[in-house]
Amino acid sequence: MVSDGSAARPATPSVEALRLLTGVFWALAVVLLVPAIVTAPHVDENTIALLGLLCAAGLLSETFAIPISDRVHVSTGNVSLVVAAVLLGPAGAAIVGFAQILSVLPRPPFAYWLAHAPLRTLCGLAGGAAAVLVDEQATLLRVAVAAVAVEAVDFAGNAAILHVRGADVRAYASGVLRTTYLPFTLSLPIIWLIVLAYDRSGLSAAALVVAPSLLAQYVVWLFVQRDRAFETLSKAHLGFAIGLIRALEAADAYTAGHSAAVAVYARDVARELGYSESDAAIIQLAALLHDVGKIGVPTEVLRKPSRLDEDEWRLIQQHPITGERIVGEIPVFRFTADAIRHHHERPDGTGYPDGMVAPTIPRSSLVIGVVDAYSAMTQPRSYRGARPPEQAIDELERWRGSQFEMDTVDAFLRVLARETPDYRLGVGEQFELATQREEILERLGKAGLLRTEVPQV
Repeated sequence: MVSDGSAARPATPSVEALRLLTGVFWALAVVLLVPAIVTAPHVDENTIALLGLLCAAGLLSETFAIPISDRVHVSTGNVSLVVAAVLLGPAGAAIVGFAQILSVLPRPPFAYWLAHAPLRTLCGLAGGAAAVLVDEQATLLRVAVAAVAVEAVDFAGNAAILHVRGADVRAYASGVLRTTYLPFTLSLPIIWLIVLAYDRSGLSAAALVVAPSLLAQYVVWLFVQRDRAFETLSKAHLGFAIGLIRALEAADAYTAGHSAAVAVYARDVARELGYSESDAAIIQLAALLHDVGKIGVPTEVLRKPSRLDEDEWRLIQQHPITGERIVGEIPVFRFTADAIRHHHERPDGTGYPDGMVAPTIPRSSLVIGVVDAYSAMTQPRSYRGARPPEQAIDELERWRGSQFEMDTVDAFLRVLARETPDYRLGVGEQFELATQREEILERLGKAGLLRTEVPQV
């Protein structure tokens, strides 16, 4: 079964139209169900047991429906529904269809269940009627015809619900076409096997085929839930980190926007140096967090308008270590710890906190060091005004090879040369924290790099 979750969360709902459509569904279901029950074959213990098995299987399959997107969920619900259509006829399939949708009854909104309960009943009736029409044909043909009837009614009903609620029916149709074809073709052999097993060996044999299909769906559902949990946790962690950056900016207004600018510059330099998109995003994240350790520096030191004394300078020099400790407490950010700790190291060994020299300094730290210096020069500080980009570029060229790694400086200058004046000043939508948050989640989330630690870059 493919269901559209947006039917429960429309953008522009039409309540009256939905009520009318729901009433039509219920009326059709009742009108068609009565003759189906009247003409149903004799019911015995085996029939009741099979009906119970298929109702339970359908209910479980819908309980653990797999979310393909925010709009579309896929399950093996139609397996039990089509089996019921072929083996039990319209009345039995209608009961199975109705039982399936009971899985969503405890979850609001009630209007969703109210509309889909008769729709699933109609799906069962359609599948059963189609199977009856080709009753004398081969089993596989009966299965295919019943499956097509179920899918057609399900699609038409969901499309009608979406239409009256003002949602995008074309988007739903496109999603269904992309996500239904493979499950549909894979489910036909399973349904055929269940029907053959029941015809030849009875209920126990059919159950042996039903159980693995349910188990397979449940395993996939568990993986999807795990992925969603990772995604939610990653968003929360990144939101926490950005909260620290905003807190830092509130404590030192002169650094507002600095971390965001450094992150964009670092990302683009990494790309210029040939890094992959995911590795560039890792460096972007490290750059975004590079000054987070300053949250432990007293505000009066950050805002001091004059030269820092020796004790105050020692406090400032501790911020890379503090930053390393902060991100080290968040598992999905641990891979940025080294880059943050060493972003003030210099190729000539005169940097801090460890006095490392170029060959031993992480390349990501060298990248952040160059763009950090440029951004600091082109933004105002409590002790001086902002310098023009041209002066900052001159400083990078002056200290190229001693304070700053040569290839990184060259790459950054190439980036600046082809970018706009606003970019050189760190101005624009791409420099906003919210924009970068979504970009990092997109790049690293798709690559699965927010789930486990990754190699240093």
